[in-house]
Amino acid sequence: LGILMLCPLQYVASIAFVMESIVAFAERGHLVDVLVSDDTDPAFQCDHPHVRTFTFGDASVRRGMQYRELVKTGRLLAENKQYDLTIGLSQMGLIAGASITKRLGIPCVFYNDEICFGNERHTLLGNAFGYTVKFFERRANRKALFTVTQDAERGRFVSEVNGISTESL
Repeated sequence: LGILMLCPLQYVASIAFVMESIVAFAERGHLVDVLVSDDTDPAFQCDHPHVRTFTFGDASVRRGMQYRELVKTGRLLAENKQYDLTIGLSQMGLIAGASITKRLGIPCVFYNDEICFGNERHTLLGNAFGYTVKFFERRANRKALFTVTQDAERGRFVSEVNGISTESL
């Protein structure tokens, strides 16, 4: 399989289940292209011959434009490479992955790192934005091949919040 993994979180290298998954896919012979922020901390490193790392502009773009950069770079990779699967980490990774793979007709998997409700911001306008993003997350999650969570309790919450069946976890 050719896998495109969209990892927009700057701290992706510190998320054990994500790093372990990348290595596990590579060890099984899959080719994994990982798209990460150009501003990761700690630095993203995976020294496996089946893993390639690409970056999208994050540090150099205006706040709020990271999603656009992620999608633009992800689409460029997807159009020039043959992928069988896309994995989207976090809300932004899932939404970007769903957008990219819809055009290609390949499945997207959601790697859920935290549960967002849409109302985590401190202003009315911020919460309106949060609810809008949550709408797109729910829609993309319902179309995902399946969802990976860190534990059963998170899975139950994601199932409730996003309106997906627990069988898709």
